[in-house]
Amino acid sequence: MTGRQLALFLGGVAVLALTLSPYVFATKPEGSQTPEVAAAVPAPEPAVASNPTKPAPEAKAQIAVDVFRVDASGQLLVAGTAPALAEVEVRADDVAITRGQSDSAGNFAIFADIGLSENARVLTLHTLGDDALTSDPFIIDGRAAPATADAPASPPAVVVAEAETVRVVTPPTTDTPPQAKTVILDSIGYDSLGDVQLAGRAPQSGSVRVYLDNRVVAETLVSDGAWGSDLPQVDPGTYTLRVDQIDEAGTVTSRIETPFQREAPEVLAAIADAQDTFVRRTIQPGATLWAIAEERYGNGVFYLKVFEANRDIIRDPDLIFPGQVFRVPN
Repeated sequence: MTGRQLALFLGGVAVLALTLSPYVFATKPEGSQTPEVAAAVPAPEPAVASNPTKPAPEAKAQIAVDVFRVDASGQLLVAGTAPALAEVEVRADDVAITRGQSDSAGNFAIFADIGLSENARVLTLHTLGDDALTSDPFIIDGRAAPATADAPASPPAVVVAEAETVRVVTPPTTDTPPQAKTVILDSIGYDSLGDVQLAGRAPQSGSVRVYLDNRVVAETLVSDGAWGSDLPQVDPGTYTLRVDQIDEAGTVTSRIETPFQREAPEVLAAIADAQDTFVRRTIQPGATLWAIAEERYGNGVFYLKVFEANRDIIRDPDLIFPGQVFRVPN
């Protein structure tokens, strides 16, 4: 290597050393460990001023009534929403007359024969158990007008006393739900006396006929696409429940059939006494223990909890019947 080449080489080394000096010539305290190489973190971007929308407050649980109707014979239909799987009790002048249960979406429909009265009555809906709710009062204004040769009997006037006003309740004339194309059994329940109550839907006209083990036990007219019927004096036991839709000519146009277990009065009384620790659940067509647990606890695997609470009346967890009343632990 010539003298000129050596000078150029040493000059390049010097430049490289100066360029890398923060790393090459950095020293560490004696006895210290080699530091880990920190990942490069980009500088934070300047904060952008924002005005986020304030979350809407959680809706307060309530009983909302969509339909409240009493026909000329004293048959009550009340439907609406409440907390999911709630026991909904109807009271007349603060005396319980019937009850039903909302489904997993909070919907309920209750039919009852409340009769007619010369005096105005105040009807309210109440949920049972913890955090009980009460609806606005509905006032039934006396007896229906009797039928005449020129006009059918008219239903009693019904008004609802809301927070700041009183309004007349009238049957809906628009935005009504689509009519059922066949007969439907929506619910099986028990009134405050332990009698069986059925409710469902069917096409506008005609009637429905109810059978237990092929024996006619009730028949009722379809009104505004809905029907309801009591089944009094049915002995405890398991039956085949059948509902036929009958047209004006007496022809069966549609049918639904399901097994049905009529609970004994003492079973209903025992479950009612356990309301502090259990929720009462009347089994509806299509229900399963898995679905009940999923609705109540958020996971079907907890079906064993429901099974254990009802071991005295469930022989097989895969075989439960509409009409059975279960204790569902809180």
